[in-house]
Amino acid sequence: MSTDSHSQHVKNQERDETLYGRRIEMDRSWTVYNVFSGVPADIGQGLMTGLSRADATDKMMSLNRRSVSRGRVRAAYSPCTSVQGKQRS
Repeated sequence: MSTDSHSQHVKNQERDETLYGRRIEMDRSWTVYNVFSGVPADIGQGLMTGLSRADATDKMMSLNRRSVSRGRVRAAYSPCTSVQGKQRS
């Protein structure tokens, strides 16, 4: 694998494992961002900033659905089903 294709593979893998949130900015617009880094999302369409609440919600949910459907979401997103080996009720 060449260095360029390896870098692209790493970027794609990081994007697949990322969870996105939305936040309101000082100017009352909304941003979709990487919840682990805090950086605004940039998924080949430019930064996801300056959005309405509805657009930010739609884009955030779409990105998170894509990550979940690929089965690459970090354990932090999965609900805990047991505590110290005991089933939670």
